[in-house]
Amino acid sequence: MRFILFLLLLSLIQAEQKLRFVQIWFRHGERTPTNYLSFPTDPPVDIDKLPSNKGELTQTGINQEYTLGQTFKEEYGEFLGEYKSDKIVVHTGEDNRTIVSGQAMLAGLFPPKVRVIADLPWQPIPIHSRGNLDEVSFGIIGECEGLEKKVKENPRYQGMMDKIDPSLLEILRNKTGLPIEDPYQYQNVLDSLKTKYSLNSTALPFPQWALPLAPALNNYSTEIHTQMTHLLNESSGGFHADILLSSIEQQLLLPTRKAFFISGHDTNLFVLGQFFRAKVLTADLCKYAAHLAIEVYEDTTVPVTPDSITIKFFYSYNLTAPREEVTIPACEEPCTLGKMQKITEGKRWSERRWRDFCEKGEDTNGEKETIGNGVLTGSLLIAVAILVLTSIVLLYLTCSYRKQLEALRDPEQRPLIS
Repeated sequence: MRFILFLLLLSLIQAEQKLRFVQIWFRHGERTPTNYLSFPTDPPVDIDKLPSNKGELTQTGINQEYTLGQTFKEEYGEFLGEYKSDKIVVHTGEDNRTIVSGQAMLAGLFPPKVRVIADLPWQPIPIHSRGNLDEVSFGIIGECEGLEKKVKENPRYQGMMDKIDPSLLEILRNKTGLPIEDPYQYQNVLDSLKTKYSLNSTALPFPQWALPLAPALNNYSTEIHTQMTHLLNESSGGFHADILLSSIEQQLLLPTRKAFFISGHDTNLFVLGQFFRAKVLTADLCKYAAHLAIEVYEDTTVPVTPDSITIKFFYSYNLTAPREEVTIPACEEPCTLGKMQKITEGKRWSERRWRDFCEKGEDTNGEKETIGNGVLTGSLLIAVAILVLTSIVLLYLTCSYRKQLEALRDPEQRPLIS
């Protein structure tokens, strides 16, 4: 009997929590190297035999993202239903690999119920590109003129080279024929080696001399990105936190919206983990098609407020890894939107603030764009409520005066003595 009561109580508790919205950040699929297809000491590369152009997705990478979309369909298909434009928003970087990854993922997530194009089980779904998703970690180099200059003048930036094992640098310099005097060049060499090792392609062979380094390449890469993102944690981390929370806050105003997808890079997930001190996200740079799912629940027994909205985080390190729940140390369970707003208060960077910082290298502190960017804070909720109440009162007074005016115009209702 007690067991039955326990089950009833459990079902009642579960019934109170209803999935309202899901936000998913995911990494692009397998690609070719973004910089060094070959090193000066390597034989020339036959461009025509490459699996794809420099920095572009391979066929394997496209299939990874398509499979990821199918994974999302299994997890959230019943909640999302068929595709409708008011339900889904998809943002990508401006790098082709993030755009194509977004398209491939959507093809797996939303196959058309009725074929839009004959013999093609696909339907066009809009995506929106934003370059600031690429401006993360070393991605600012060549994209953020002012910030790049500021970072390179920072002693901590050049100090990164002092933390690299001298014997490792000597091997890389001798074997690649590159001077490698800058952290950016160092990470590009690591990226090229890492990518070639993962590709296992005869067109882009992994150099034999680097085989002893292969098991540690991701660790080396994680270490240098950790130092770079630490330099930008306040700004880049604050901007990523604002993207995350703004989309949830906006959903309170747009209840038909069910999902927000962000197709980006391993460093986007890494920066979020660093900003919120989620160690599982920063232990290692994630693999291709990794994702972070943020599920937003509402308590159906109470009015919707930031404190009645519960947030849960789930992370998958690669395409096939089982999801694990992520805890945010500063957000005690149950982690609510209200708590997340509180721990990020004064730390969020608007898009305009980040853009100015990127271009000028100076924090103008932006204009306070909480309303302009659609950010719904607790104070804005109160303001909206006051506006609605005022409108109702004005409408009532207008109707009342109109009735009085009509009464005065009606001879039958005029008072006999005025």
